Amino acid sequence: MPADIPASESQDLIALPVLASETAKLCGALPPRGSYARLRNAVYDGRLETVKIQGRVYVPRSELPLAAAELGLTVPSANAA
Repeated sequence: MPADIPASESQDLIALPVLASETAKLCGALPPRGSYARLRNAVYDGRLETVKIQGRVYVPRSELPLAAAELGLTVPSANAA
């Protein structure tokens, strides 16, 4: 389950409802159908690190590669240019 943290420490967090679009943007792809449900299940199954602020679930930006893997997307490598 998500951990509670103070709002002052909420920098660089992505709200769960926009996690699929942020992940797809990172991968340069469209989010697959059912992305929200798949990511929500990953959060509540403990496969993604999360924090809870005022009842809302957020995922640290550092978890984007794991979120991409949950959606079957590939994060382009930094040196593939």
